[in-house]
Amino acid sequence: MSLITGTRLLGEILVADGVTTPEMITAALNRMQTTGERLGEALVALSAVTKDDVLKALAVQNNLPYLFRGELPSPLPVVKNLSPKYLRQYVVCPIAVEGGLLTVATADPLNPMIVDDLRQSTGLDVRIVVSPGEGILEAIDRSRAPSLPRLPTSTSSRSRTRCASATGSTASCSTRSRRRGACGTRSPRASS
Repeated sequence: MSLITGTRLLGEILVADGVTTPEMITAALNRMQTTGERLGEALVALSAVTKDDVLKALAVQNNLPYLFRGELPSPLPVVKNLSPKYLRQYVVCPIAVEGGLLTVATADPLNPMIVDDLRQSTGLDVRIVVSPGEGILEAIDRSRAPSLPRLPTSTSSRSRTRCASATGSTASCSTRSRRRGACGTRSPRASS
């Protein structure tokens, strides 16, 4: 899917929506010449607009749907080859999978690499919607399975043995007390 830039300029959209003024657009254009920033970045740096204002205007400019933070699904659909680490790295999250079409939310709708990479990784056609990056990261975190409790670890697996007492509780026993564990029971290794 290639993104076709709309005919309306980003600054025009922001002014028409009453988000900023033509004077702030001019100031941002001047700033762009010295910093190399995009217009939206320059406007945010000047505190003329918020990141969300820019994303909404980009969605309008490119005829893409915009999803607010609360509109992102929970839990997210599970898609083969898309790990939470990958999703966080690119700040994208799957919204829906219907037939051979994967719909993802992104905070960077002008990055064609995202669409191409997702298409190659999943083998699905990709449709994008625009959403704030913070909301996408929250949705990814909500969808992750809770971590299982971790057992205590030691530097050497041979130096510790797990023992079970008659009550079913467990305790760690050092190699010196393998014959009789700290919990008072015989260690499975003690018989060897």
